[in-house]
Amino acid sequence: MAWPRGKMRYSPAPEAIPARGVVFCDLDGTLVDSRTDLASAVNQTRLQLGLHPLPQEKIVSFVGNGVRKLVERVFDGEAVDISLAVETVKGNYSRCMLDTTKLYDGVAEGLRMIRAANFAIAVLSNKTQAEAEAILDGLGVASFFSAIAGDGEGVPLKPDPAAVLEIAGRLHAPLADSWIVGDNWTDLECGRRAGVRRAFASYGFGSRRNEGCDFVAESFLSFARSIAA
Repeated sequence: MAWPRGKMRYSPAPEAIPARGVVFCDLDGTLVDSRTDLASAVNQTRLQLGLHPLPQEKIVSFVGNGVRKLVERVFDGEAVDISLAVETVKGNYSRCMLDTTKLYDGVAEGLRMIRAANFAIAVLSNKTQAEAEAILDGLGVASFFSAIAGDGEGVPLKPDPAAVLEIAGRLHAPLADSWIVGDNWTDLECGRRAGVRRAFASYGFGSRRNEGCDFVAESFLSFARSIAA
């Protein structure tokens, strides 16, 4: 499919990047630990709607399929307007998304290592495009990425492989030498359907389910060292 114009951030121009492959990185649970801020936004919304807060672990278990699915799961069985709740969670999250969110140990070093090995790096997130960009900019690592792709109108979420195929094509990078790394089954299924190698970020907070992988990463740095070698 042709990607909607203006829905993805490329830097620099794709044609300027000679790459032996692309490393597609999930964001939450792979590059950043965002659990506390995600839970805070959800629980603030629940309190605003007159509902009791939920344990952080329960909220985090619902993460991975985009904000609407998160909200549907968080408010399952409640008499809540889901569309209103989605917008309220987004608003609350926009004000707290960088309160405690931080890079996992070794991420910046790993990104430098991957770029030095002549891979382009892309972020492929089911967060909104604006949230993904704001977090990467706020944590000072956006410049590592040749492309940043998040949830937006007309943009399919993982596990749909459309974004992988679009980015690899625009970067003129072979799929056979590309990787996707993530902590959730959506990342692994996306990679399988796109025909790229798959690394499972076992240190994250997602679920692998029954998806296979080519590498189990105990840290982002261990993954970077493996493919750079």
